[in-house]
This record gives sequence, C-alpha cells and structure tokens, in this order.
Amino acid sequence: MKGNIEKFVFLGVMLAVTFLFGHRSEGGISNKRPEGTKAVVLSFGNSGSINEQNLEIDTRTSTLISEPAIPGWSETSSFENEEPKKEIVQNSVLDSVREPILREPEAKAIPLQGAFHRTGEGSPGDIDATMVLVSDLKSGENYFNKEDERRWPMASLSKLMTAVVVLKNMSRDQEVSVETKDLGFLDGASRLKVGEKYSAFDLLEIMLSISSNEAAEVLANSYGHSKFIEAMNRQAEEWGLKNTHFDDPTGISVSNQSSAKDLENLARNIFESYPEIFQITRRSQVAAKELGSGKILSFSSNNNFAGKSYFLGGKTGYTEEANGNLLSLFSYGGRPVLVVVLGSSDRFGATEKLYNWFKNNYRI
Repeated sequence: MKGNIEKFVFLGVMLAVTFLFGHRSEGGISNKRPEGTKAVVLSFGNSGSINEQNLEIDTRTSTLISEPAIPGWSETSSFENEEPKKEIVQNSVLDSVREPILREPEAKAIPLQGAFHRTGEGSPGDIDATMVLVSDLKSGENYFNKEDERRWPMASLSKLMTAVVVLKNMSRDQEVSVETKDLGFLDGASRLKVGEKYSAFDLLEIMLSISSNEAAEVLANSYGHSKFIEAMNRQAEEWGLKNTHFDDPTGISVSNQSSAKDLENLARNIFESYPEIFQITRRSQVAAKELGSGKILSFSSNNNFAGKSYFLGGKTGYTEEANGNLLSLFSYGGRPVLVVVLGSSDRFGATEKLYNWFKNNYRI
C-alpha cells in the first residue's frame, strides 16, 4: 500500500513539473501544447521501475498520431514476398524495335544487415563449380561460398568492366567504325563487318547481350586500346578489387582474372553507379542500327535467364581455361540476390540450383 502511494506521489510531481516547465514558449508560458507535438509518457513496470516513451499525440483529442518505432524497422517494412509489379521503361534509342527494359521498383525499406533469416536446414548439395558465392548484393551478407577469394580467369565477365569504361569515358552517340584490326583475332565469321558504323551505345548493347568480342575490341580500339585497358585496371583499383586484373577488353586472355568476392564488389558498384548495364542484360533481345545503311539488326541474348521477370541482370563467360562462368542478379523479397558461379560445366544449372536453394531456405 505504501509503495503504491509513493508511486502516485511521484507521478503527481512529474505531471506538475511537466505543466510548469514543459509548456514554455518564446516570450512566456503557454497554456496550450502545440498540436501534434511529442509528449513524454511515464508508466510503471512490473518491478516498480519507471518506463519512458516518446509518443506523438494530438493534444486536442488525445489521439495517438504515431506509435513508437520498432528498432531497425521502418514504416514500410513488410514480411510479404509478393512479386512487385514492374514498370516498363522504353529505351532512349530505337524504341520501336528494342525490347523494353523491365525496371524493378524501389526496394522496400528493410534492414541492410540481417535482411534474410534462415527458415530451413537444407544444403545446396554438390555444386558443379570451382568457386561459388551467394549473397545479398546491398548488404554484402554472405549465405554460401566456396573458395570465394581464389583468383580465376574471368572470361567474358570482363565485359562488365568494359561497359563501365565505355559509359564513363565515351559519348553514347559517338560514331564508331569497324576496322580490320578490330577483327584480326577472329578465326571465323563475325556478326560485325569491316566498314560498318554504329553508335558506341549500340555496340555496348551488342557486346553485353551476345557477349560479342568484336564489339568489345571495336570500342576499345576507338578509344585507344592501351589507354582503355589502363582505365579498366584503374577502375578496379578505385573500387578495391584487389584480386582483379585486366589484360584485354574481351576476356579472351587468361590474364583477365578475378575472384568471386571481387566480382561481388564489381556487381555492387555497377548496380549503384551504372545500373543501365544490368538493365541491358535483363533483356532477351536488343537491336542496333548500322548507321551507313540505316539497317536495323536484332540480337538475341545468350543468357538463359534474360527476359524472366525475377532476373535483374548479369553476364556469361566461357573460355577453355575458365570453363563456364556466370554472374547473376535475382529479385527476391524486394532485394537483389547475387549468385556467382565460376569454373562450371553447367553454369546455368548450378546457378538455378543455388537460387532455388536460397529461396527454399531464407525469408525476409
């Protein structure tokens, strides 16, 4: 009984202090609290302790305007994993013939760290790959890896950095001619012909969609081949890709090497600073205009995931030394999930197996 009296006395004192000093306004004492202001509410815990909460209250009606925030969560947080509707965005060039880009809507505001929690005990099992990485691209949280810091030939994954250098240093509308030296490394026929002219951006789309070595060489030579390679390695250094080196713009050279962890860093920087690269690689088809004749050429992607609604972009790669490489971004729970597979005889099968394992064992 005595304890309860002490509690009510203490509460009365606190209310009096709040009335006398908490309602001060410039120039004197106000008898009215501004509408919708913060109010300190005191309550007694089970042990007799005093708890303090900051609530926003409309003082005219005593209506709670906003509840206390849950630490680490925002008002737009959600546990739902529904597939969001896509916004169709037309390309700025050749809109009538190019497949439209499906732009993923803004990711829901959820915690960067610990965005996914494990709900299953399943294992991905044997993965046909020398190196593997599965992670949340934005937070960097790692869910599965296999020798992710080991260096490995990149093959045509190199073209992701080639695209960065083009977008950073060349005009999209720059006219570029195909020359004999650009095709000198080929043993067979080329989709591009000597004397043809394209915009730099059209060549970029061809390079990314069908992994055209010719398009990569044309772009690098038009800029200055050695200068272009220097720009690729300089960008790798700026982004902290410590196990990454480029010797050519195509990935044919076995000296073009990286690690799964570095490729994660590369993908994150592209996703944040050059999103158009992944937007191009999402599409199952691109088109380019040969400027001399005005002819429109169509190219179908060599990526099995291209055109699928949950695919956010990526890049294929293959050489005899590297075997099959694949970097893929998928939308799951409103977040970009990265799957990197290096040195695989079935890169698409290994990637799909890892992605399905992740979906079956992790939730927002």
